[in-house]
Amino acid sequence: MKCRIELEKARLLIFEVADQLDRFGNKKAHGALAMAKVLFGSYGLKFLLLILRSSLQCGTLNTKHAR
Repeated sequence: MKCRIELEKARLLIFEVADQLDRFGNKKAHGALAMAKVLFGSYGLKFLLLILRSSLQCGTLNTKHAR
């Protein structure tokens, strides 16, 4: 449920950025763009770790190296 909330928050931010870009242009939407860049930078790492943790718990990720 927490992931869904985070994704919805990110989706709403993207809609806000797109709206500001359409109405005000690049220079005025600079603050919203900066927020989106910071948010998605941290989300990328957070979701990657979540996926890895879930895969390891389910046993779907092979951790042995093939030789």
